[in-house]
Amino acid sequence: NMKDKLLDFGAISAFAASSAATYCENVLDLGDGINPNYFGSGLTAKVVFTAIAATTGFTPCLYTGTTATPTTLCAQGATVASLAVGDTVEIPVPFKVSRYLRAGGTASATSGAVTAHIEIGGVTA
Repeated sequence: NMKDKLLDFGAISAFAASSAATYCENVLDLGDGINPNYFGSGLTAKVVFTAIAATTGFTPCLYTGTTATPTTLCAQGATVASLAVGDTVEIPVPFKVSRYLRAGGTASATSGAVTAHIEIGGVTA
């Protein structure tokens, strides 16, 4: 699958200690926000997190805000006890977000690593 560079959040290469929020390296500038009509009839947008290192106790999250370093939680997935390399976790992109969107999450161990990108309608964008 090919990824659109503009919809790629990049990686979390190490998680913060004590299950503190950790963010991917890229922030997406959505301009005026997300219009559900952009995705067409029946299509959905989701963020796919892929483990690039074994990750323990991972909770995927999305953050939004009006500045380029958003920290307001706008979506959160269920905690996954263990991710092996290549395992994925998905959460839907909420339609009510501010201008900026970034992916991140928490983990119970600092040694994990994930990447995140947006897929639309089940196809990597």
